[in-house]
Amino acid sequence: NLGVQFNLSPAWSLLAGGYYNPSAIHSLDANRLGDSQLDFWGASLGVIWSVDHVQTGIGAVYFTGSGKFRTGEGLVNDTSVSGLGVLLTTAYVF
Repeated sequence: NLGVQFNLSPAWSLLAGGYYNPSAIHSLDANRLGDSQLDFWGASLGVIWSVDHVQTGIGAVYFTGSGKFRTGEGLVNDTSVSGLGVLLTTAYVF
């Protein structure tokens, strides 16, 4: 995982990040129905606006993964997943 924050001004900050998550299952040799071997990666980007003690932020998150899925006795199929999300945050900083 990697994240960075750039302070554009005293009131505005730009944040970005990324990650890679390899599959915990390295082999589908065992014939267990429902096992999957998926590698995921994702990225995020957002801004924070600060006024006095209040911070308001908006950001976007994207992730995708691909790999294989055991669907039956001796059957392994390709599979993939992806998603996009938007986050709105607010916080009071003491």
